[in-house]
Order: sequence, then structure tokens, then C-alpha cells
Amino acid sequence: MSTNIHKKLTDRENIAAAVKYINDNINGSGFSFMEDTKGDFRSLAWSNIKETNMLIILASFDFSYYHDLELVFYDVDYTDIGPEYSWWDHWTKDQLEIGEENNPEIFEFRFNIGPQNEKQYTVMAKGFSYHFGKMIYRH
Repeated sequence: MSTNIHKKLTDRENIAAAVKYINDNINGSGFSFMEDTKGDFRSLAWSNIKETNMLIILASFDFSYYHDLELVFYDVDYTDIGPEYSWWDHWTKDQLEIGEENNPEIFEFRFNIGPQNEKQYTVMAKGFSYHFGKMIYRH
């Protein structure tokens, strides 16, 4: 796989910059999010990353035809996102946040669950990658 697709980030500065870039590009887009670690939607991440203990989240405006964004969390220590969970984007908050630095070896990621509530899903992981690009499903 190209090193430009799903480049694994493991330092706070690059992860924070990636989270900001993602939010800048998807906030207000009406995306839905879905857990897809089993690979039901045949993402690039599922097809190409062969690591254990990872979590794959997809984002799309319409999962019937395509997805636009893949998020991968590596060496997951904890998450409250279950298999095949799905949720809408938040209307007024960033979709993804990174927690304050408490442990330099693990990062706390939080998804704001939309459309207008305070609920969050949490992922504790040692690494992160993402890929923007429309992945069209062939039926």
C-alpha cells in the first residue's frame, strides 16, 4: 500500500494536526460514522492493514453507495464503540477530539455523537491513521 494512504501516526503533534484537518474538512457535511473493523465495506484499511487490535471507523454521506473517510486506531487499549455501531455527525461540535496529554504512549480520542447532544464515544489507542477518498461500492 502506498505510504501516503493510512500513514500510521504515533506522535501527539501529527495526530492533533490530522484530527484538526479531518474536522476542518467534514464538519457540517452531514456524515454518518460506522464501525467496520470486520471489513463488511471492504475499506482500504481493512484490505491493506494487517495489524491486530485495531479499530476501523468509516464516514460517509451515503453508505448505500460509498464512503468518503476511513479512520484507523492502532493498538486499541479501550473503546466503547461496539461492532457495527453507527452514529450521525454532531451539528455544532468537532466530530473527533483528542484528549489532553496524560500519557505520552496512548491517546484518547473522542467522537461527538450527533446531532445535538453531549454523548461521546471514546477510543484509547497508541496510533492513528486516516484516508480521504470516495470508495464506491460495486453491487
